[in-house]
Amino acid sequence: MRKVRSVGVPLSAIMGLLVVLLVSAFADSAKQAYDRRAAHSTLLTEVDLLSSVYRTLEHYRLSQGYVNTALTSPLVGENFARRRMVAAHAVASDSLVHLIAETRSQEGEAARSYIARILKAAARYEMVYAEARRAVDMPLAKRPDLQIPWRDAANEMALAIDARSRIHSVHLASVDALTNEMVKVNNIIWTIRPPMGVERREVARAIGEGRVPSDAHLQQLAELDGRLNQPWSVLENDKANFPGFPAELAVLVDRANEAYFVKYRALRAKHFGALTRGQPPGISVEAWLDASDSAMQSVMTVSTAAMRLSRQDVAARLVEARVGFETALVLMVLSIGLALAAFLYVIMVVVRPLRAITQAMQAVAASNMDSEIPFQRRQDEIGEFARALCRFRDSNIEKDKLQEEVRENQVAKEAAEASSRVKSQFLANMSHELRTPLNAIIGFSDLIKNQMFGPLHARYAEYAGIINESGNHLLNLVSDILDIAKIEAGKFVLNFQDVDLEDAMNYCLSLVKSRADESGITLAVKLPPGALVFSADQRAFRQILLNLLSNAVKFTRAGGQVTVRADVVGDNLRLCVSDTGIGMSQSLLARVGRPFEQAVSDPVHAREGTGLGLSLVRSMVQQHGGNLHIESREGEGTTVSLELPLFQAARQAA
Repeated sequence: MRKVRSVGVPLSAIMGLLVVLLVSAFADSAKQAYDRRAAHSTLLTEVDLLSSVYRTLEHYRLSQGYVNTALTSPLVGENFARRRMVAAHAVASDSLVHLIAETRSQEGEAARSYIARILKAAARYEMVYAEARRAVDMPLAKRPDLQIPWRDAANEMALAIDARSRIHSVHLASVDALTNEMVKVNNIIWTIRPPMGVERREVARAIGEGRVPSDAHLQQLAELDGRLNQPWSVLENDKANFPGFPAELAVLVDRANEAYFVKYRALRAKHFGALTRGQPPGISVEAWLDASDSAMQSVMTVSTAAMRLSRQDVAARLVEARVGFETALVLMVLSIGLALAAFLYVIMVVVRPLRAITQAMQAVAASNMDSEIPFQRRQDEIGEFARALCRFRDSNIEKDKLQEEVRENQVAKEAAEASSRVKSQFLANMSHELRTPLNAIIGFSDLIKNQMFGPLHARYAEYAGIINESGNHLLNLVSDILDIAKIEAGKFVLNFQDVDLEDAMNYCLSLVKSRADESGITLAVKLPPGALVFSADQRAFRQILLNLLSNAVKFTRAGGQVTVRADVVGDNLRLCVSDTGIGMSQSLLARVGRPFEQAVSDPVHAREGTGLGLSLVRSMVQQHGGNLHIESREGEGTTVSLELPLFQAARQAA
């Protein structure tokens, strides 16, 4: 005899595949979230380093300007210019120490050459600065000319500090539009910072000397104004046209424009104009430096705010990435736990019993009638299947006893009848066997489809919906096959009892209402007045009515109507289900009601059924002693009418 194969292996494989798919999906999500978190953490470090670079650079620029002023000041000893020079140098030195420490901490060996360049430039800078401090204590006529060495040392220092700012800026510009715009704003400010310093120094020198500016000096100032105006106009244009330009930054740009390009330039025009006319400037170098400091600081505040906004943007994205990573980890752990639990459940509750029962089936097939059949006490399909197998075994034992007593000429007949019983019983048993794994598949796919444990990728959610829909479809198909098999085998026993028509009608309508509502289909019910109780098998009658309503809703267009009408005609109950659906031609009506036959071959509708529904309805109506009639017009709708005896006892007695 051919060996019986258990369905445990494919079920285990399916559950294992589901586990792998779930874990892979969430692991990939966690990996992407981790990469985003690492990338934004690196970008946040770059923002901080770039801010430190520009802060240090600004302090050295201010220090350079104060040294230039002190070197050209005719005053000797402890004066305003010397005090400003010393204080600015101390701030710049502290800022440089902080920058080097932060760079070494964040970038380690990768920044070794950068730090070495800064330290080399700082050594030369400090040497020239020391000479400048000694020079400002001498009379102006005896001071050595340190303008060129000081300029070269200061420029070398600025270039060393600024060496890596372009790399950081390029990385930040790739984050998003806002950060890119903030980097652009910062670059514009640092484009105009050098000419602002030169312009302030030249005006301070002219005020300090009290001389009439030469044409070359005036030409130089005009060129400096041009170098300032053009980048600033670009910034003003971005402020007006960039959709996401921060309101806070726009306010600072307007203040800087008012402070520097309006008030400061008006002050310069006033006092510098007096010098041009040969008059005293009307302002001291100290007052001029204070005024220029305030104006320049308003411009540099725009750079500081831009970097701060960039940091806020990157920091917010880092927080989002961290939350996404932690969420992905939690979902991955939950999915692994759920998948393993489902896997173990299927193995222990479905696969293991199926294997044990399969072995018992093999033993029975090998004529080992004393073999113990397990799981007969379970109250589910597995238990029902085991009990059915036990009955099958017992029936075989009885059959063997009978075969010993009957004549030889009846052996073939008895064998044929036994074979028919085995076929019908086995089909019924297998239908029950399939229900348990199908219920498990339907239940777990419903959990996944409804995303009970967190959001899924849209494609996985779609697949879960297809699995759930297919499982329900297959379960209904198995139930229909089981009923048809029982009817054909004569094993379908009706349990006649009093059935309340209104209760049965409400029960069936509640099951199809949601689908009808989705398509905007109206369900109309017309029942006789008063309570109507008749004799029938309640489960079978509900199945008859539910199949008719389901077909009517399925083939009714959106916005249509399904009408259920019941009347008492003599001793019979007449029930009509009408719809305004697609209907059928007369040539197709003859096919309706045969098992596995459908009225249409259109895959859009044909895929929704197997053709068992009306066949099962017709068989159950005949079991009740009734009859079924179908009327339909293509494009107008279908009406299914059936008549059932009101009193089964009277029918059976007749």
